[in-house]
Amino acid sequence: MRPPLVLAFACLLLLLQCLTFPRTRFVEDEGWNSDVSLTWMREGRLRMSSFPATLASRVDARPPLLALAMGETFRWLGAGVLQARLSSILAGVGVVMVAYFLGMEWGGAWAACFAALLMACDNFLLITARSARPEPHTTLFACLGILSYYISRRKNSAGWSFLAAVSIGIAINFHPLGIGFALAGGALMMMDLRGAVVRSRRAWAYVLGLALAIAPYAWWLSSDELHRAGFRATYMSRAVGASPWERLAGEAARLSDFVGLGSQRLPLPFHLPYRLHIALIAAGALVYLFRRRPRLAGEIAVVLGVNFLWWVFMVNKSARYITVLTPVLVVAVAMALVVAAKDVQWKRAAVAAGLLFGVSQLAGNAFLLYRYRNADYEAVARGLRAVIPRAAPVYGITTFYLALNDRQYYSYDRTPFAYAMADLRPRYLILYDRVMMHGSGRGEDDFAGLRNQATEFVKPHATLVGRVSNEFYGDLEVYRVNQPQ
Repeated sequence: MRPPLVLAFACLLLLLQCLTFPRTRFVEDEGWNSDVSLTWMREGRLRMSSFPATLASRVDARPPLLALAMGETFRWLGAGVLQARLSSILAGVGVVMVAYFLGMEWGGAWAACFAALLMACDNFLLITARSARPEPHTTLFACLGILSYYISRRKNSAGWSFLAAVSIGIAINFHPLGIGFALAGGALMMMDLRGAVVRSRRAWAYVLGLALAIAPYAWWLSSDELHRAGFRATYMSRAVGASPWERLAGEAARLSDFVGLGSQRLPLPFHLPYRLHIALIAAGALVYLFRRRPRLAGEIAVVLGVNFLWWVFMVNKSARYITVLTPVLVVAVAMALVVAAKDVQWKRAAVAAGLLFGVSQLAGNAFLLYRYRNADYEAVARGLRAVIPRAAPVYGITTFYLALNDRQYYSYDRTPFAYAMADLRPRYLILYDRVMMHGSGRGEDDFAGLRNQATEFVKPHATLVGRVSNEFYGDLEVYRVNQPQ
């Protein structure tokens, strides 16, 4: 066995999956992030140009590193779907590498190789690495921080502890998900050092590294009242709105996605827990490690538990957040497989579990890629651009911002229809996309009112100028608003 070759193969495996139909299934959040990134590139400001009715049109208070990474990619390579996803794809490959080195740190070469291969097959990593979203970047730097923490402990090095905290701080600058890892790193430090933590150079180096990494973002947020208001609107107003029981109940939907029951956002052919065996194998691996490597299993449980508690506090219950913990789970499974394979009693079961864990997820990835192979965003973009003149203001779902980014684009996702027609006066309307027709994916018909308003408006006030149909994006109708006589 040559571990570097196994790592190279695992990275190539994920890359090939990311580059299979790479411009398909471009969704609303990707249009949102494309808007902020292109606006940054053009204006040097972090804001949402397509949300003129909200404070976000003046400042986007979310952590800035995804917008900066995507914006600079657009600057060098131009605007497009693959360019929007490029940094996510590279971060996904980086996650495979971190899983490999974390396996090497915890269990040796065999654990490292299995971890890299299983990570390359992971469903959640592929979904997020193929999206213009921050989860792969957050996962990369958060788990790199955990790896650096273990190196700091092995070497008793304050320098490595500092680097661990800086890496986790970078993760926070991509997404607040990183805060869970900052807390988990602190919990591990306290478990290690106990009463000596206040005198430890490693502990103080960790605190210093974390403070330095998040200081620029914190300073930016507090720089003036606009930025403070943006932070309150983005996080604080939502954070105080839900009760603890509502937050806990929201985790059920996330766990449902983890076991593969599916949702409106990712409909599956049958309502079955397709990934239940993945959850059971991961849980079984942890139980087995508690018997064979109790200290490490306890520390893995702390990392998982602290992050889960942080998720409960967070309002957004996106299943994509699970990505940040998959390297820890995958390495735990890899280690359990390696240890169990040395036991005659468990060897066959370990081999079967490892194959089931990896191959079934690889098959799931193939199914998703094949299912959405016709969700060609650029074909839809060409159709829209053919009927909408370049100088014309447009009103539609956030999804199509990137397709029409050289026009003035207004998103109905945060722009009321009556306000848009009275104050913004868009010249073209894109109606009846999948979100307008079926809702935003949470099981409710969120835009029924807007759909009805738009339908009544276009009858006397607009002319149908084109149709663009796609089985994923919907049967779009493009209307030109009649000029007043």
